[in-house]
Amino acid sequence: MNLYPAFNLERHLEVKGERIYTGTGENGYHVEVLRPDGSVSSILRADIPSQPVTAADIEDWRQRQLEGASEVVRPAVERLVAEGPVPSMMPAYSDLQVDGEDNLWLLGYEPGVRGSNEWHVFDRMGRLLGKVVTPMGLDVTDIGSDYVLGIYRDEYDVQAVRKYRIIKPQS
Repeated sequence: MNLYPAFNLERHLEVKGERIYTGTGENGYHVEVLRPDGSVSSILRADIPSQPVTAADIEDWRQRQLEGASEVVRPAVERLVAEGPVPSMMPAYSDLQVDGEDNLWLLGYEPGVRGSNEWHVFDRMGRLLGKVVTPMGLDVTDIGSDYVLGIYRDEYDVQAVRKYRIIKPQS
């Protein structure tokens, strides 16, 4: 059993060539692009706000934390869940990837067991190119210029490598 902080903000980091992309999703769709020396090259922002944490979100999170707790540890888990800090806002995104054309992909944050499968894709200048929906259960590991590669887990938690072709709209 893993006990996770409520709607945890984690630092995402992706290195592509000479560019380092980093962000937490704490302040909406906000990603810093760093040079190899650590100085800021640019900041990519999108007007896609974080969502507030609701009472229903908190209750759902608490129930998921208690699901696998044995009778021995359940009282301690209940106390930690009841007393732990809960942020007022969700992270805006839960993953950050850069594809083969240096486009930035941000996976929208969705609380729950399986999470989100909707990615917002931005070009190097921070312009939103569009949204891409990947299959539920796919943990994306690589994005090329015309494919998405990842580990797919089915309803029985059986893993398989899957590759999907990206079909881009004609301009």
